[in-house]
Amino acid sequence: MRPFVERLNGKTVVVREVKDAEPNRKPIFIQRRGLSKGAFRRVADRLCSNEDLGELLALRKGEIHEVSEVHDSECSDLEPKPTKRYREMSGTEADFEERDLLRSITALAPPRVG
Repeated sequence: MRPFVERLNGKTVVVREVKDAEPNRKPIFIQRRGLSKGAFRRVADRLCSNEDLGELLALRKGEIHEVSEVHDSECSDLEPKPTKRYREMSGTEADFEERDLLRSITALAPPRVG
């Protein structure tokens, strides 16, 4: 995709879509800032935490942590602070009901069928 010019809040900006890097190439970072201050998450362009960097570096090595769904779990089983923070940072899921938001980001398993 080629860059294009757009007006945003009365200012002219150049927009360029950047594809997500393959897991074995992450984290992508600004070299002059170094890894700890130059790697950003794509969600709200926030600086990576040490935990984020650990996950990305593990993916680079092909280390995948075991993930399994916990069926019959509810919103109340999860800590509310991270969900609230995610809503504040992303702004895109503000209209979702709590359960739908958690399912959309795979933090809550869908109900079992059958």
